[in-house]
Amino acid sequence: MACRGFGAGLRPGPGRAPGWEGLRALGVVALFTVGLLLGPAPKLEAEGLGPFYLPPLGPSETFRAVPAFVVPASQTASEFTWYARVVNVWALNVASARPLSDMDNAYTVPFRYGAFLLDYEGYQVGLRSSYALSPRMRLEVDVPLYYVGSGHTDALIEGFHRTFGISQHRRDEWPRNQTHFLFVLPTGERLINSRQDMGGVFLGNVGLGATLELSQGNPGLGMRFLVHIPTTDAPDVFDENGSNATWQTVAHWRWWRIDGYHGIGATWYGSDGNRFLNLRRLRFSCMNTLEYALGRDLSLLVHTVAASPAADYPELDDWIVEVSCGFRQRWRRWELELALIENLFFFDNSPDAGIHLSITTALP
Repeated sequence: MACRGFGAGLRPGPGRAPGWEGLRALGVVALFTVGLLLGPAPKLEAEGLGPFYLPPLGPSETFRAVPAFVVPASQTASEFTWYARVVNVWALNVASARPLSDMDNAYTVPFRYGAFLLDYEGYQVGLRSSYALSPRMRLEVDVPLYYVGSGHTDALIEGFHRTFGISQHRRDEWPRNQTHFLFVLPTGERLINSRQDMGGVFLGNVGLGATLELSQGNPGLGMRFLVHIPTTDAPDVFDENGSNATWQTVAHWRWWRIDGYHGIGATWYGSDGNRFLNLRRLRFSCMNTLEYALGRDLSLLVHTVAASPAADYPELDDWIVEVSCGFRQRWRRWELELALIENLFFFDNSPDAGIHLSITTALP
């Protein structure tokens, strides 16, 4: 199940210049980095705390997800990670000016091929276990659990957008706290699913993998191989009902109080997906994260992930680029990470709003 993917409105607003969101995001990251370079550098350990355990969460990931990146580390301790994510979904692609209420009429088709609406709220909790076979090699298992519901944050998000002058993308024309999934096919047929079709608690596909640190020092290089086995009991609305395999390579460097993490990956899927979307069998992904150390045990992070198109369907055939900001804190054997996701920079392909929380403990 790829319920990790939740998107925002997909069509750019009037007057949006191509690439403007990307330039604005780069400017924010640049200012963030320059501002944090002030002051004396603290005495730090040999390695940073690492990037967020956070994959892309754009609308395409609802159907065909790519996993989060992991940085192999020179550690002998095994670890357990508990993670939780809450993401509100409003993914709309409608060129027509007709009232959105017409989309809920099952007997007429007022919208053309390519129109779709995703409206729901998703919760994910999971456990990732990492077992150290040697100082450089680890085995891992990841067990995700999902809940899809109507959501309770629509009013809060609309108020936030209204306060800061951000486009509502017509979400204020639609009833709040609903669960809705609608696509228009080339034939004009509409596929409609509501809460009774896609709501509830589901087990995701269990992930099994291994990480290997190829080189130590500054810079360092690591490799990861991961497979997902088809254990999900999710409805057919979501894909991920077949197995998939992922290969990733991650580089890590350190300069002064800043750590950089850069990863590339490829995922092969063992199924063509559901019957109405032409899902791709191969996707590429990348990760770029900057970590600024406030001290030995506290860091601020800007985390960027991207993924290639997931399907040959309007708007889902674009790359996903997402930026998340937050921090990581360490207490002895425990580490906490918290990230906030908001589509202020890359409006078209990022979640409307989301929170990521993760707690890791190293076993003695």
